[in-house]
Amino acid sequence: MRKWKKMASLLCALAMMGSILSVNAWAVPSGIAVQVNGQEIALTDAAPEAQNGRTFIPVRAVFEALGAEVTWDQENQSAVAVKEDTTVVMTLGSTTAQVTKDGETTDLTMDVAPYAKNGRTYVPVRFAAQAFSCAVGWDSAARTVVIVDVPALFGDATFGNLDRWMQASMEEEVPNPARTAGTANLTLTVSDESGASRTYPLDMTFEGFSTDEQVQMMLEMDFSDFMELLVGSELSTAEKQELLRMSNAFMEVRMDAATGKVYFTIDSELLRYLTGDSMGNGDLWYLMDLGRLMAATGMDYETYMQSLMAAETAYTDFKSLMVSMLSGMELTSADMDYEMLVMMAQAYCNLFSDQAMVRNGSDYAASWAIDGENGSAGAQIDLTYQTQGDRLTGMTMEVSATSAGETISVLSMDVYSDGTDTELTLDCNFGSAMQIHFDLNAETVATAVQPEIEPPAGSEVVDLLGELDQAEAAA
Repeated sequence: MRKWKKMASLLCALAMMGSILSVNAWAVPSGIAVQVNGQEIALTDAAPEAQNGRTFIPVRAVFEALGAEVTWDQENQSAVAVKEDTTVVMTLGSTTAQVTKDGETTDLTMDVAPYAKNGRTYVPVRFAAQAFSCAVGWDSAARTVVIVDVPALFGDATFGNLDRWMQASMEEEVPNPARTAGTANLTLTVSDESGASRTYPLDMTFEGFSTDEQVQMMLEMDFSDFMELLVGSELSTAEKQELLRMSNAFMEVRMDAATGKVYFTIDSELLRYLTGDSMGNGDLWYLMDLGRLMAATGMDYETYMQSLMAAETAYTDFKSLMVSMLSGMELTSADMDYEMLVMMAQAYCNLFSDQAMVRNGSDYAASWAIDGENGSAGAQIDLTYQTQGDRLTGMTMEVSATSAGETISVLSMDVYSDGTDTELTLDCNFGSAMQIHFDLNAETVATAVQPEIEPPAGSEVVDLLGELDQAEAAA
C-alpha cells in the first residue's frame, strides 16, 4: 500500500472516528445560546429548543451567520440553504435531506426531522452544521452550542504543491510483497547537578515483510547501556550486573488487516524477571482482535475497513482532507475551541500551502513564527521540502524557541526516502538537563517471502480480550 495513501487514509479514519464517537448527539435544556465562529449570535425572535432528545436551531438565523443564503420553498415545505458550492434542502416532517455539492446530490438520513413553530423552521443543529463542513459541539458549563465554519478558516489557501507530491507518490509502484530491514538508534544524554553529562544508547535492528493487508515485523533491542540509567542506586553491584546481563529483547508482530487480528510476542529475560515469568516468554503469543474490540464500541470492523479503503480511492486533495478532519472534531468549550481550530488551520496554511512556500531550485521552504502571549516565549518552525520532479523525496524541520532574547533549537528532524532507502534523524533538546538523538536507516526491496500472519503451529496464544472478559466476570 502506497505510503501517502496510508497517511491520507489514516487522517480520514481519524476524522471518521471523531464523527462516530460524537454520533450520540447531546440533548440540552432550553434557554441556551449559539456561538458561531467565536461570536454569540443574536436570536431575537426564535431560540434553540430541545425536542426528542436533540437540539434544534432556527435555520435562518444560524445559517445566515455562517454566510449561507436561506430561502423557503412553500410548495415543498422545505428550507433551502446555499453557501458557495453547497446546497442543503431540509423538509418539514422528513428525515431525508438533500445535500448538493459540486453538482452532485446525495440523500442523507437524519435521525430527527425538522419542524415549524411560530412561523420559524427548526432543524437539527448537528446535521445542519456538518452539512456545511462545520465543527459543532455543546459547552455544558456555558450552555452554548458551538459552531465553527471550518472551510472559512483556510481562506483562499491552496495546496497544489502538496497535492502534486501526494499524487506522484500514490502512482509510484511499491513492492508487493516487500522486505524492509534496517537499524534504529536512540541516544539519551543526561546531565547531573554538577553539569557533567553522560550518554546512554539504545540500539535496535528490525526486519519485516508486508503486503497490502498483511505485516510481519521482527525487532531486536540491546538496552544494556540504557539500563544503567534506570537501575536504582540501592542495588548492589552484583544485582546491577545481573540486570545488565538480561538487557536484550526480541519482539515480533504479525497482523492481517482483513481479519483485524494482531498477534505479538516478547522474548525478554529481564521482563520475565520483573514479572515473575508472567510475561516475556517468547513461546507465548498474545492476540488482540481489533474486530471484537471495535464491536464492543458499537462499530463494525468490516464496515470500517471498507470505508477506509473507500477513503483511499475517494481522496481528492489535502485541503478537503484537513477540512474533513477538523470538522469531525467534537467541540466542548465556547471559550477555547474556536481559537484552537483557528490555530490548527493557521498551522496547515503557514507550513503546507502554496502561498507559504518559497521555491529555490528543487527545494521549497516554509516558515511559521508563533508569537508568545503576554511576553512569554515565542517559537518558529522552519520546513524545507526536497523534491525530484513531482516527487517529494525529503523534508527537514527545525523548531526553535526564543525567551529572554535567547533562541535555542528545540527539535530538528531530517527525513529522506527515495522509495527504496529511508533515512530519519531526529534531535530533541530539553535544555541542559537532557537531549535525545534518534536515527533510523531502512531499505525496502521486493521479495518472494510472504508475511506470516499467525503464530507458529502449536504456540500457546493468550486472547487479551478474552482475559479481560474473564476478569470482569470474576469481579
